[in-house]
Amino acid sequence: MSSTNNTSIPSGDQKSKKKKKSKKKGSAQPATADVPSTPTETNDTHNGPDDDDDDDGEHDDREPASPVKEEPPDAGPPDTMTTVTNGVKDLAVESDKDDAAARFDALVKDRDALRQEVTQLRQSLEELQAKHNSEIEAVQGELADTQAEKENAEEQYQSLLGKVNTIRSQLGERLKADAEDLAQARTQIEELEEQKSELQERYTTRSAEVEELTAQTRELTQKHTEQAKELSSLRNRLTLSQQNWLKEKEELVESEAYIRDEFENAKQAMHDWEVLAMEERTIRKDLTDRNADLEEQLASLKEAYEKVVSERDTHSSTVDGLQRALQEIQTVRKQELKELVETNQSEQAALRKQLQDMQATHESTVSELEHTKKDLERALPFEKEVKEKNLLIGKLRHEAVILNDHLTKALRFLKKGKPEDNVDRYVSSLTSLCFSISSPNCPASRDWQILQRRPATLAVLLLRR
Repeated sequence: MSSTNNTSIPSGDQKSKKKKKSKKKGSAQPATADVPSTPTETNDTHNGPDDDDDDDGEHDDREPASPVKEEPPDAGPPDTMTTVTNGVKDLAVESDKDDAAARFDALVKDRDALRQEVTQLRQSLEELQAKHNSEIEAVQGELADTQAEKENAEEQYQSLLGKVNTIRSQLGERLKADAEDLAQARTQIEELEEQKSELQERYTTRSAEVEELTAQTRELTQKHTEQAKELSSLRNRLTLSQQNWLKEKEELVESEAYIRDEFENAKQAMHDWEVLAMEERTIRKDLTDRNADLEEQLASLKEAYEKVVSERDTHSSTVDGLQRALQEIQTVRKQELKELVETNQSEQAALRKQLQDMQATHESTVSELEHTKKDLERALPFEKEVKEKNLLIGKLRHEAVILNDHLTKALRFLKKGKPEDNVDRYVSSLTSLCFSISSPNCPASRDWQILQRRPATLAVLLLRR
């Protein structure tokens, strides 16, 4: 550009000298030969930005504007000062066009960088969704295993009902050993219940993380589609997204409280199984093996959870970087848009095409999010399984009461025709009176305490005999 400008100035000086000589001689010459020199220079100066525009595919919309007005052929010879001013105008116009081309190139580079970052974010989101689906499948497999284990426990319970008739000959020394087995079985059952609650809490936390990631993708797409027109509305949308996140958090807290209440109810129901602990020696080996398997599964789930947390941190850092970059770009563009208002008409058509492409991508991401929501809704039937388990617990309570009736009948059979009947009746009446005095206002708790103490009284009576 500097070479063309330097060559244009001496040509004007030469023309002015020729015109002065012609005036001295007194011959009037037309100025048509001097005019074509200026547009040729302007065409040469436009070669640089036109080549840059060919790379972007947008040079067809621009029209080269000649900086110097052509004089009509009928006009007289121009003055010497007009040639000098035309050369200065050419330099000013060329410098302005160079600045505009450089700014346009910078905007194109920023646009390409933003596109690359958006593609990287999409790939990372797809990877997270695939990992989440694999984890959901693993949790479903674990639930199927637990169901199979509970079915085995029910079969064992039915076998225990057939063995109740053999309790008469084995109540002596086995009660002491069974008390120790009871304590061990209780600890194992509590550990299994704690593991189950931890798995449920992890599932809820992962679903919350997926929802947070989907909210972040929506914010990113909105920021890219409304780059120049809706800069002020971005802050309002961020506040709305934060409010939605807080609402979701409150809903999750309420769901956790509801699950905890159900867990406490399940604990109270599991205490009713203590009556059946006399025949649980055979179940102890199976429980130890299952405990080892569950510990291995917990270790694998912990590793997967740590990986997901690390990936979430990296994504949050990238999102913060993008927000900062967008803010910087916005401040720069506010200053540049004041100067590029006249030249932005050709750029608006290209940006509209980009907006259409981004809208298409946004619709595709929305469809993907709907698919993920449907997958999450498929996990809702697990609540039905929990309700069925609660019904099974109620049935077990009823069966425990039936066992208590069998034990009372066995005591009556043992007491018939022996001289110690008076003493045994006296002991049983004393225990019942103690319970009735201790809790007169709560008959349900009194009956439950009596049921708990009946095996102990039976053991005492048998040892005395």
